[in-house]
Amino acid sequence: MKKRLVLLGMLLLAMGGLAACGDAGNDTIDPRTLQGQLDTFDSYRATTYILVKPDVGDAQGVNVEMSVVKDPPAKRVLFRLEGVQSVAELNSMEFIEIGSDIYINLPQLGCMKETQETLGELGSPTQGLPTTDQLLSTLSSAERVTPDETVNGVLTRHYVFDEKAVENSDAVESLDGHLYLAADTGYLVKLTMTGRGSASFIDPTVLTTGAFEVEMNILEINTPIVIEPMEGCEVPFSDQ
Repeated sequence: MKKRLVLLGMLLLAMGGLAACGDAGNDTIDPRTLQGQLDTFDSYRATTYILVKPDVGDAQGVNVEMSVVKDPPAKRVLFRLEGVQSVAELNSMEFIEIGSDIYINLPQLGCMKETQETLGELGSPTQGLPTTDQLLSTLSSAERVTPDETVNGVLTRHYVFDEKAVENSDAVESLDGHLYLAADTGYLVKLTMTGRGSASFIDPTVLTTGAFEVEMNILEINTPIVIEPMEGCEVPFSDQ
């Protein structure tokens, strides 16, 4: 009988230890482990909003809405700029990529068609903007806060981080960051950051110092998404 009690006590201690490890794992996460999730989805929609309020000059914002399908490969991107006076005449663009064909619609210039090979980097309207993976790669830890919250229609676990979680970046003076992960799958649902510092937020060639806001949402994962060519877009860009 005594031996059974000893064994039972050891078993309970072991179970308690496992439970404690599990709780600790849920309370703190390494955001870098979330990288690459988008590549595992058959389809998804995503939105990105970046607002920069520089110490010198006017505020600038960029809003990106993206739909992606893996098979057959297709992508639609709607890109809008806010407060950029120098390019006010070209402040929005719709971009559709189906296979090697690219369709570009500029409201002021009309619709054009080209190939990825011809356009190269010009075929990507989000070139230079930070991606979800790039932002996650700079963060070392995030702490869970309760209760769980419903975000974008999904029950999520809420994690927070500040400037101390940013690796190798003395340029970030302050940061209030939030991660929302699906409670059942662990997929990233939403990422927000508000802070102050120096970085190339919108234009990769310009270092800006000031306040910033970033919001990224991952929506409609693995749901049917139809992306079709733009109508009346058969004339190549080079012939416009």
